[in-house]
Amino acid sequence: MKKMKEPIKTIKERLFAEEVDPAYVAQLMADERSGVQKLITKYQNQQRKQRQMQEKYAEMSVFEQELYQKGLRFVAGLDEVGRGPLAGPVVAAAVVLPKNCGIIGLNDSKQLSAKKEKNYLLRSKIKR
Repeated sequence: MKKMKEPIKTIKERLFAEEVDPAYVAQLMADERSGVQKLITKYQNQQRKQRQMQEKYAEMSVFEQELYQKGLRFVAGLDEVGRGPLAGPVVAAAVVLPKNCGIIGLNDSKQLSAKKEKNYLLRSKIKR
């Protein structure tokens, strides 16, 4: 393994940018510095998680896409919160997102952090 001269801080900035050249990642894998190896591991984990979220989104979108193909113009997603009518009040909401809006990672509102919730809200408004 050889040691690259690029500072770890610069590597981190480049590695977590929007687009990363696979050749650059391959170069980094040859860098023996432990800090670089930790960044590579973190990057690979992030990429794996992103692929899993994209696969889950595609799986969740199948029903919606079938409805659009049948001519429906709007498809609502439902979410509820509460313990059910026997254990207390329930609140339900429906949301109609723009067709093919592709918000990866949107699953259950109860699992969203405030930051992600705000980000998804902004993205859904922009895509209208």
